[in-house]
Amino acid sequence: MAEQQYFLIPDTETGGLDSKKHKLCEIGATVFDNSGKKVDEFHALLNPKEDSKMQTLYAMKINRCYKRYGPQTNQLSNQDVADHFVRWLLDMSEKYSPVLAGQNLQFDIRFISEFLEAHGYENWNEIFGFHHLDTTMLAKALQLSGLLKTKKLNLGALAEEFKIINPDAHTAIADCETTALVLINMLNLIKK
Repeated sequence: MAEQQYFLIPDTETGGLDSKKHKLCEIGATVFDNSGKKVDEFHALLNPKEDSKMQTLYAMKINRCYKRYGPQTNQLSNQDVADHFVRWLLDMSEKYSPVLAGQNLQFDIRFISEFLEAHGYENWNEIFGFHHLDTTMLAKALQLSGLLKTKKLNLGALAEEFKIINPDAHTAIADCETTALVLINMLNLIKK
């Protein structure tokens, strides 16, 4: 029997591609075990009025955060979101000792780092030591070995390769869950 392993998968929805210039709109993070079972999650929409950074209209069209944020969301302040997220990360780290994993992981790390630094926290990803796994890099290795047929390595193409349906693509929690399933499928390919 294989040892139980956990993966913490963050995903962000952003106002553009530049973490220095564009807003972080949404944070999602899930913890999965190596069988694909979700054991915990964190989700928050950020208050766009508390951040002076910009959003591109293209990013707004893709992630649709503007449709999900409003008076009905019972929104915490961005400082409260940062505080809750940090406590959640520390709790997950202590409970599960997860590997930090994600699709284009450095993108999400950059945006989350900018957000947390603006609210008093540095180097959040160091909680996980050197245990980081980018599913894009793993997919490239599997592609080069002939185990993946897809030419594209974006999350949509990888999900399609494994027949994973993500009806809520470009929402943080749905993309975390899809990334987890893609990762588990790729790990199973390696096992075979």
